[in-house]
Amino acid sequence: MQKGRTVIAAYRLPFSVLLKKGKVEIKQNSGGLVSAILSLTRGVIENEKIIWYGFLEKKENFKEEQFESESFIGKPVYISKDLNKLYYDGICNGTIWPLFHYYPFLTRYNEEEFAAYEAANNLFYKTLKKDLKEDDYVWIHDYHLFLLPGLIRKDFPNIKIGYFLHIPFPSFEIFRLLPTQWKTRIMEGLLGADIIGFHTNDYVQHFLKSLKRVLGIQNNIHYVKKDERIVKVDAFPISIDFELFNNASEAKEVVKIRNRIKKSIGNYKLIFSVDRLDYSKGLIYRLKGFEDFLNRFPVWHGKVKFFMVVVPSRDTILSYADMKKELEENIGRINGKYGKLDWTPINYQYRSLSFEELIALYTASDAALITPVRDGMNLVAKEFVASRKDLQGVLILSEMAGSAAELGEALLINPTDSQSVSKAIDQGLNMSPEEQKERLDIMRNRISTYNVFKWSEDFMSATETIVKLQKKMEVKLLQGENLNEILKAYKISAKRLLLLDYDGTLISFQNDPKKAIPDEEINRLITKLCEECEVYIISGRDNASLDKFLGNIDVNLVAEHGAFFKRAGQKWQDEVKSDQEWKQVVKEVMQKYVIRCNQSFIEEKQAGLVWHYRKSEPDFAFIRSRELLEELMDLSLLYDFNVMDGNKVIEVKNTNVNKGVAVRKIIEMENADFILCAGDDRTDEDMFQAATESAFTIKIGQEPSHAKYSVKNKDSLINLLWKFVSKKEGVFSHYDITMS
Repeated sequence: MQKGRTVIAAYRLPFSVLLKKGKVEIKQNSGGLVSAILSLTRGVIENEKIIWYGFLEKKENFKEEQFESESFIGKPVYISKDLNKLYYDGICNGTIWPLFHYYPFLTRYNEEEFAAYEAANNLFYKTLKKDLKEDDYVWIHDYHLFLLPGLIRKDFPNIKIGYFLHIPFPSFEIFRLLPTQWKTRIMEGLLGADIIGFHTNDYVQHFLKSLKRVLGIQNNIHYVKKDERIVKVDAFPISIDFELFNNASEAKEVVKIRNRIKKSIGNYKLIFSVDRLDYSKGLIYRLKGFEDFLNRFPVWHGKVKFFMVVVPSRDTILSYADMKKELEENIGRINGKYGKLDWTPINYQYRSLSFEELIALYTASDAALITPVRDGMNLVAKEFVASRKDLQGVLILSEMAGSAAELGEALLINPTDSQSVSKAIDQGLNMSPEEQKERLDIMRNRISTYNVFKWSEDFMSATETIVKLQKKMEVKLLQGENLNEILKAYKISAKRLLLLDYDGTLISFQNDPKKAIPDEEINRLITKLCEECEVYIISGRDNASLDKFLGNIDVNLVAEHGAFFKRAGQKWQDEVKSDQEWKQVVKEVMQKYVIRCNQSFIEEKQAGLVWHYRKSEPDFAFIRSRELLEELMDLSLLYDFNVMDGNKVIEVKNTNVNKGVAVRKIIEMENADFILCAGDDRTDEDMFQAATESAFTIKIGQEPSHAKYSVKNKDSLINLLWKFVSKKEGVFSHYDITMS
């Protein structure tokens, strides 16, 4: 159960606020988002009413700071008419909407409008800030408020923030068309959230790739690090109130309207579609597909009717008015070309439908034709399926709709391919009742299981999970009481085990890896530690390098992340058992990027390959590293290797090799009662996770980590290690004596 208040931020309030004869009237909206949020009152949240912030115009008419309905406390964000025009009509619907729906030629880029977008997001924040509390859960919705999570996070570092995008997130090739500053602001704004949700995994991947290219932030299985926080990015396909649509088919008014429709169409097969007037809905392509159907299958002439309902939307905007004109001209042309005195192929209506009319058309039709060229989800498809309690009817659905990922039993088509559309219509109208039942039954079970209530609950639950993980990953700075605890445990222990990374932990990073040579003081330290402990240097370095750097010290060595072991005074043992046929393939790929990226190079190890780009121009090298990473990840599906994205390196190694495997083996072999494990890189996280619960794990740097403690730099760790073996504190001059 959600503790604290639930706060929603969206462009629109959950109800309409009207002023009639000086009195305020409230009319609650019935949209999908409102239904989803209302579902949270069914045991997910404790507060009686949900607080909802949304836009309201004309502050001179409304002085109230809040409006209350039965379920919501609406907090208006007053935005002037002129600002809202630049914000909502400008950036939101003139830039983000067309671009994110893959219409770059309709996209405009206006600095004044983006400034208005920033100003509007700031107005939302200022309004929220007035009574926001640290234990609130803030759930922000859609593209109008990309910047809001970051604005909140600056002043409320510990507050829970969720963000959900209701439209597609485009591929980077589309997203990159935005001006650089805009892209950066959007990404930084979104990363203020604890969790970022999208409809499909494709949108998740598009976002993560854009994040890497714009901010250089990488992900680890949908988790990304922002400053000292972990952010989860995942897919949460929004759904509908299944029972509402399922039961509505039998409502008295619905039955009445449906009977009237069936009487009017007689023995005709009925195809039905309903959409807002929008270029993303593929209305012109739909007509072309239907025309191809009439041309390709003349047997259906005089036997089928297409009810095409278009809901008015933005028709005051010139491009939308032009679209409406083109739509109606095509309908007139098709009806004129194929129609007869007693038969009009397309019945077109430009109006809104009541809920009862909508359900009646869903349940009276033989096929639903839903063909957007790009749609975040498209709930009409789910509504049609849910309403078909009779298990009859065919769903013809664009593969470009987000809902296609869940409704695979529909007849999926490419909406721009007229032949694909026409053949699907013919197939659907000829489909047997048994096949219709089989397909609908599967889709209905899926939708009823994951309905809109489950969607909202899952999102809230995922937010709670990531917040708990953040707390778990918080690294405590090693000082005071914690430092004394480690020193005491070391002193009283009978057998001590130290597991230490090399580069970045014992030795500072060098542009030339060959120059990362331990100085005399480090050699002395390791020697002294070996007198009192079992010390393992666990490195990604090859065994020849470790021999060169540390071969004169009687210390245990682990090379190439665990591929090779060398006990003190003994020979190297090869731990790699699997086939390495992948090496030549990977090497050829890496060589391409050596050519493409100046001063990058390949380090060939016995059990792996490493592409280094530390010396290369940073921005250019990073872009090339992302390209290489993606190519190698694709190859890893065919060959037995793992890809590691490290600190200005990309390393490929056998799947059974990592520091975690090595650490588990060592701990089991040594059976020590004091274990300390220290490292600085992503590969060292494997060590931290593999270490026992009683082990002292230390991260160099203060990023989120599985380690229990952190120190600010390697010198602080060196100082701690000297404390283990030194009788006098402070004799080793150039190391920081304090841990902080």
